[in-house]
Amino acid sequence: MRWYSNISRTGRLAYTAGDASITRVTETIWTTLTPGFIYSDWDASDNVELLDRTGMAAAPDRLSLSVRTWVVQMHGQTILIDTGIGNGKSRPFRPLCDHLDNPFLERLAAIGVGPDQVDHVLLTHPHVDHVGWNTRLPEGRWMPTFPNAKYVFIAG
Repeated sequence: MRWYSNISRTGRLAYTAGDASITRVTETIWTTLTPGFIYSDWDASDNVELLDRTGMAAAPDRLSLSVRTWVVQMHGQTILIDTGIGNGKSRPFRPLCDHLDNPFLERLAAIGVGPDQVDHVLLTHPHVDHVGWNTRLPEGRWMPTFPNAKYVFIAG
């Protein structure tokens, strides 16, 4: 199988693999975190080259981390792999994820995917940055964001 990738005019990363179209849709990007925020025993002298090689370095003392969804379209089906953090969720234990207000659904719409068009949601694991858009709060009531989707969870 050959993989092809390109960057669209809007900066979205897209791949084609056989009959599948795979598009990255970013929900959130943080560029101001220190490595110590993620790695408690961080020693810059040992690890700066690692950050450069992996593309995680926003600056010598800052990480660039993103939360994204992968949209797979194949044989008339639309599959989301993970659903990000979600908007309006109370997460005081994770201040970076608390009460976000991101245009994620607008970003999905920009690639031609509306919530009703999602057929499957594959959740790789149940962390807050992977399951957040499973629900949303229109008019004060929690509702499924992707009402026609079948959800698949990875058993661990």
